[in-house]
Amino acid sequence: MSNKMTVNQVEYTIIKLLGKGKGGYSYLAEKDGKLYVLKQIHHEPCEYYTFGNKIEAEKNDYERLQETGIRIPKIIIREERKEDYYQSELVTMRAFWNIHGPGCNEHLLVHKLRNSKDYVPQISRVAEYDGKIVGIIMYQKAWVLDGDTKHEIITFGPLAVEPTAQSLGVGGLLLKETFKLAKEAGYSGICIFGEPEYYPKHGFVNCDRFGITDLEGNNYDTLMGYELQENGFAHIKGKFKESSIVEECEDEVELEEFSKQFPSYEKLTLKCQWLHKEKLGRISNVNEASYTIQFWEQQLPAKLCECFYKDDLMLPVVGDYVTFMYNPKGEAVIIGVWNEEK
Repeated sequence: MSNKMTVNQVEYTIIKLLGKGKGGYSYLAEKDGKLYVLKQIHHEPCEYYTFGNKIEAEKNDYERLQETGIRIPKIIIREERKEDYYQSELVTMRAFWNIHGPGCNEHLLVHKLRNSKDYVPQISRVAEYDGKIVGIIMYQKAWVLDGDTKHEIITFGPLAVEPTAQSLGVGGLLLKETFKLAKEAGYSGICIFGEPEYYPKHGFVNCDRFGITDLEGNNYDTLMGYELQENGFAHIKGKFKESSIVEECEDEVELEEFSKQFPSYEKLTLKCQWLHKEKLGRISNVNEASYTIQFWEQQLPAKLCECFYKDDLMLPVVGDYVTFMYNPKGEAVIIGVWNEEK
């Protein structure tokens, strides 16, 4: 068979066959550095066996395993509940901590947004994995201003994923589910300020394609749009305006007071901020050419990027902050050493 498989319009690379039977085949697959198990269900009529609804049978088997006490974690995308609020805010805080600068304020935005007139809870969702909140996406009203004409669209932010769960595809699942909900609700499109190395993988393109700019009339890679309907932006041109709720989270005193209810994390000012694909950790152990990175509560095995040897760079030592590329299949790759700016 081909080493590619397409499921729900997403193409995966097949690594190996895990198992096969009369009900189908199971494959270990990879996409964008993340591992998945794909089940290919098929039908082979025979005289001695009657096939029923195979999808339903898979679900029943899953439920029986759970009932026997066997833990099978799965990601559930659902509406946020009141009892989720603290965990949603903590996940957001951890997701953005020291990414764009020292600390962050996105967890305060989550808190304030719930009471905003611009919040769109009908399409906002959280991701639950093994009984814990590991991701959240919150939508709000936004507008494209074209002279005296004001086109209502939507935007989202934050989209946050628990740092230690960022290899599970949580962000993609949140986007996929909420795009579907937003389309069904009749919204024409989404505009965001986001990471240009991530969002194009999920269908976003630069807003200059639609004739949409920021409020100053400028365009750049981080300003992106996604059409929810066919030609959704065909008659929408102008300047993108976010809800004022974003500006209401910049009070440092309020932010400091609000953050006291959460665990205390060190604020860092590093030359490598803003961080995108790379992650930030701290060297906790060195054994010749083998390294260990402390990444939140995890201890990750790591090795140096070849650039350290080619460019004769100073090697990291225990206590150094490093940027690295996470590898769910093996060692992380250290790509830079960063000392805190004083």
